[in-house]
Amino acid sequence: MEQQPKLVGLELIVRRIDSVIDVFTESFGWEVAYDGPARDARGRAVVFDAGDVAITLLQPDEDGDDILADRTPRLSQLVVGGADPNGIVDRLTELGIPTHGAEPGRRFVPPEAVEGLLGFETALMIQEVVDDPSSPAVVE
Repeated sequence: MEQQPKLVGLELIVRRIDSVIDVFTESFGWEVAYDGPARDARGRAVVFDAGDVAITLLQPDEDGDDILADRTPRLSQLVVGGADPNGIVDRLTELGIPTHGAEPGRRFVPPEAVEGLLGFETALMIQEVVDDPSSPAVVE
């Protein structure tokens, strides 16, 4: 039986990351797994290990041309992962839902397409989840 995709992360766009770090670490006990430049947009990202789900806070640069047109604080994306991300992408395509390439190992449904489904703009990121974290993830 094929493994069901799992929610592996949430990304929130915030105004001030520093005001949130202590709340998440001190109140919830989440550890900072990463603090540095964001992967997909210019700015700073902090990733918290929240158990089975990673919580990413993104504080984008004030302006600039990149993948992030809207810098308003909000839920930026849901991250869904599984052993067969290409199968997930194929099923989305069969349903008429567009996906776009991101960096290797990741594809996303753009916010405007998700808005048609959920009623608000947020991206849906699909990525491979592998047992060996040193193994590269590849989604075609």
